[in-house]
Amino acid sequence: MSKKYYRFFGGLLTVQEYWLNKMSQKGYRLIRAEKMLYEFEACKPDQVKYCVEFIGQKSKADASDYHAFLEGMGYKKVKRCLFYDET
Repeated sequence: MSKKYYRFFGGLLTVQEYWLNKMSQKGYRLIRAEKMLYEFEACKPDQVKYCVEFIGQKSKADASDYHAFLEGMGYKKVKRCLFYDET
């Protein structure tokens, strides 16, 4: 069973990252993210680590290359270009 939360961060990426990592500490992994909806499933506490980064300044090609680089490093992608690392 998944848990859904509606949150608005107003562009504050560090606050969003902090909240996602707090959810991970509680044993929840992000499985879907939309405008203000975040959906989680249960996991082991601290199983994932989140990092939120703005890449809107990159061209489409550069952003695609960056996504491929992160996936090649073992990071997993969640919709809306959110990546996480399972620790």
